[in-house]
Amino acid sequence: MTIWQERDQNTQDDARSSDENFNDEDKSSAEVDSDDDEEVVLSTLQAYQFDPIMTPERRSEKEKERKRKEAELAKRSRPLHDWCTCENCTVMPSTIENICCSEDIYVQDMLSETNLKCISAHEGFQPTVLNVHVLNMTRQRLKGLVKDPEKLQKLKSDNNDTYRFLAYSNFRHWVCGETKLGKGNRVVTPACVVKQIRDTWPSIDGKYTGFHSRHNTLEDI
Repeated sequence: MTIWQERDQNTQDDARSSDENFNDEDKSSAEVDSDDDEEVVLSTLQAYQFDPIMTPERRSEKEKERKRKEAELAKRSRPLHDWCTCENCTVMPSTIENICCSEDIYVQDMLSETNLKCISAHEGFQPTVLNVHVLNMTRQRLKGLVKDPEKLQKLKSDNNDTYRFLAYSNFRHWVCGETKLGKGNRVVTPACVVKQIRDTWPSIDGKYTGFHSRHNTLEDI
């Protein structure tokens, strides 16, 4: 290689090094600009900024609903005769469970068709809800649907806890028909029905799980 060729090679190497340094500086500058832009955007965001604005009409509706629920709970906190009309209910541990069968929208039609005061007096109640042979048929049907091993084991257990679960399940299928109920969509079982089921299959220790709107296990509900 001649001295001129060597100088040309050095000049090309210097140019490439200069380009690489420029590119690195340009990338670094772009990253800084990007970070600055992100900080500006974040600093302008406010909590609930993109939530829909509640209209006066919607606010009024929510306030009415709140007052209605408060009045309903207050009613259920009063003595038994103030909310039970079927005369077969008992006061439950929580106010939300203090509901008479006459207030259950799924039961009302059945009561009006038969002129009965209480659903527990319906001719279909005992064979559907309290008959152990019918409940065992329900158990067999559910065993083919339950996948969780722990829940399946509870379902197979021949004890009062399991029979109470089966009785509640049969009652809801009986009065609700094709209405889909389950996790996230559960309704309170009338106190008169709960009393009948618990009297038939009482808990050994006298403790019951009670109603949980989002709970879904093979336990007493």
